Amino acid sequence: MAWPIFALCLSTQVELSAQRTPPSQHEEGAPAVVLEDVEVLARRGSARISAEREFNGSAIDNLAAYDIAEVVRRVSERIGDHEPPVILINGRKVADPSIFTGFPPDAMVRLEVLPPQAAAMYGEASNRRVMNLVLEQHFRSATLQTGGSRPVSGGTSSIQTDLRRSVLADQSASFIGAQATIGTALRAGERSGYTLGQPGGDLTTLRPQTQLFSANLGFNRPLGEWSSSLRMDVRSMESRATTNVADQLLAYRNRSDALTVQAGLNGDLAGWTTQTSVNLGLARSEQIGLSDSRQRVESVGVDAQGSRRLLSLPVGEVLANLSTNFSASRTAAEGAAIDGQNGATARPEATLGDGRPAPGYGRDDQDPIGRLVRIQLSRRF
Repeated sequence: MAWPIFALCLSTQVELSAQRTPPSQHEEGAPAVVLEDVEVLARRGSARISAEREFNGSAIDNLAAYDIAEVVRRVSERIGDHEPPVILINGRKVADPSIFTGFPPDAMVRLEVLPPQAAAMYGEASNRRVMNLVLEQHFRSATLQTGGSRPVSGGTSSIQTDLRRSVLADQSASFIGAQATIGTALRAGERSGYTLGQPGGDLTTLRPQTQLFSANLGFNRPLGEWSSSLRMDVRSMESRATTNVADQLLAYRNRSDALTVQAGLNGDLAGWTTQTSVNLGLARSEQIGLSDSRQRVESVGVDAQGSRRLLSLPVGEVLANLSTNFSASRTAAEGAAIDGQNGATARPEATLGDGRPAPGYGRDDQDPIGRLVRIQLSRRF
């Protein structure tokens, strides 16, 4: 028999500080300087191609998003895009865009949605849209978000807390954060009709007690014309429950811990726009109670890609894209090593044109692949 559960939810968000670095006193008081014969060709942070659609500060505020990542998701929904977009920061590709997307929306000056042909210009698949995030030159913030819930009829309760500290200085960014979620158990005695008359049945759990703690930090730093990034995430989750086995209560526990490290580097090399990332992972899990088991998983992955313009034709530019990846993992259960999975894939690709349809090609003007030719090879070993 299903019983409705009514819950009262309380949440609050506290903005400890979120401010743009104010201009210096000299800048405020200095008179405007008029320069003759100077022509401004582009705004700060503009991409190689003009935006198809632009969201300014007011439009971004109207989205009521918690962070830049949520802004990107909501803009993608508005334009009907179902693929993850390619993210540019101030008109340039960076090693790890997620370093920047954790900032509050106040750090954004504008968001530019580039036309479909921009994906090929930046060495990406033509079915992905490109969004250029133009950020404040200097920004820092500290945010605290917390919330909780409790059913009015009794039962499981939960509380969540998210703390972040972020600093932005042009193309350099850093953040540190911590998250915690705690939920109490829901026991059979708190819901009528679930005990079934078993001894101690009112103490069995319908939903386990859970605890989740995580911490993360990361930074992005320019190295001349190159960009480097490092991100680290630590996560620990534990659940406790009680079940009835042969008229006896039996408590059991599940726990999992994980550490992931991601490092990235991108820039131009010998005419190629390159991007490389290295991913390391370590995970451990155990179950104690019903049946004891332990497992440990180690993994490593390397991804590299490069793109360059080969030549220009009347129909557009010929672009070459190369990508390769390698991955390996090792699993040990109860001290016994299990063969892991190892693999590598190389994928060269040639793209003709910039993604826009050409007149007379029999394509609709809105078709983004009217002049796209791919040559793709792959091998796994």
